[in-house]
Amino acid sequence: MRPNVALAVLRDLWTPAKWIQKISGESILLPVTVEALDSHKGQVTNALLDCGATGCYINQDFALRNNLFLEHLCRPVPVYNADGTANKNGKIEYTTKLQLTVDDHTEVTTFAVTNTGANDIIIRFNWLKHHNSSIDWKKGTIKFDRCPGDCKRKKQWKLGQEEDEEDIEEGDRIFVVNM
Repeated sequence: MRPNVALAVLRDLWTPAKWIQKISGESILLPVTVEALDSHKGQVTNALLDCGATGCYINQDFALRNNLFLEHLCRPVPVYNADGTANKNGKIEYTTKLQLTVDDHTEVTTFAVTNTGANDIIIRFNWLKHHNSSIDWKKGTIKFDRCPGDCKRKKQWKLGQEEDEEDIEEGDRIFVVNM
């Protein structure tokens, strides 16, 4: 076994199991844009923001349909279903790096390529933690009001900007709740 493969295997032994969607009902569907880093071709889709997901995932069919560059992993990563059983679609063998834009936030994210069911993209818990967004799970809304200083934003809200509805405050965004 090559030394770099042996190191990767050892690292994997200490890595927690990968869950595609561990907790149902604790997720929000977000409109996002993903852009290939090589071709700069963008695609608008919905992403499942899931507190139970332990990684960022992209549907294999979506990746192939959009001709995304796939990087082969030196060692496949096992995937588990919500009930703890091994995923019937097998291990993750590829990743892809894309520019992910959610609302006015843009960042380069590595996605594991697998079968994500009805969702083109699943965004992990750590994304929520990093952006420290205010989420109203009952209303299905997210406010990007506590972003860290390194957050890359395309636009900033202008003071005094008017909203269409009275109960929506400046900076609010409304997203669909996945139920």
